[in-house]
Amino acid sequence: MLHLVFRFLALVILFVSTKSFSTGLSFGEVAQPSGVTTSVPLTYSLHSPAGQKRFIQRCTSRGISEQLCREATFPNPDSRSVFNGIYGANQNFILMPPESTWDTGIQLLGIAQSLSAYGKVCEIRNWYRPKPYNGRVGGTDGSRHLDASAIDIEFCSVQEKNKALKAALAMRQKFGQPPGVGVYGESSLVLHIDTSSRIYGPGIANIDYAVSRDQAFRNSVQAPYLGNETRSAAASSSAGSTANPSSDFFRNIVNFFNSMFL
Repeated sequence: MLHLVFRFLALVILFVSTKSFSTGLSFGEVAQPSGVTTSVPLTYSLHSPAGQKRFIQRCTSRGISEQLCREATFPNPDSRSVFNGIYGANQNFILMPPESTWDTGIQLLGIAQSLSAYGKVCEIRNWYRPKPYNGRVGGTDGSRHLDASAIDIEFCSVQEKNKALKAALAMRQKFGQPPGVGVYGESSLVLHIDTSSRIYGPGIANIDYAVSRDQAFRNSVQAPYLGNETRSAAASSSAGSTANPSSDFFRNIVNFFNSMFL
């Protein structure tokens, strides 16, 4: 009987500590497609290396290069002063979106990896941009970076970007993917890929038309890899798990006490 009393008291203490653990979770700003932002509980903070690590594990387990996966979690390097002004100079230079968006980000990075066969990719410059940061770097209220459904890919030269742009438009015409393609100017090194159905930017309509008439090139492009290959069981359980850490914490402690008193 005494051991049952001890088990009951241990579970009461555990329940109280678990409630404290769960209510101590950090909050992050999540942008909805409408541009309205709300604060919702996350299992990691906006700037969390733990969240970054989990995303990279999931991303690489889907066949995306670690470099692309890691670069997607960082803000645009040119915006560090803006980042510091919003979040503080001592904050980790990381921007992690809600976990519900990670698969979309991995699909976009899969497209970037496919485009690297046509034009050399130097860096992923933008993925998730929370509303305060997005506004300060010149993003629009309707930017798809707000809900982490867009990436900006920097190529190593204008020529490399133009080759990748042509390939992206050919993929779009042939396979319906990439779904959205944008450019920022003739001299820009950056190609924008998102989940919309549009193309936009100076001169892109003319390039798209030229690609539509180049049947040989369209036939030569391969379908973009979307980062959706089947993961191993180990990868699924470690990198892809969305379990609540507090639930794992509770379960592990209960198992511990069971082992003590049985």
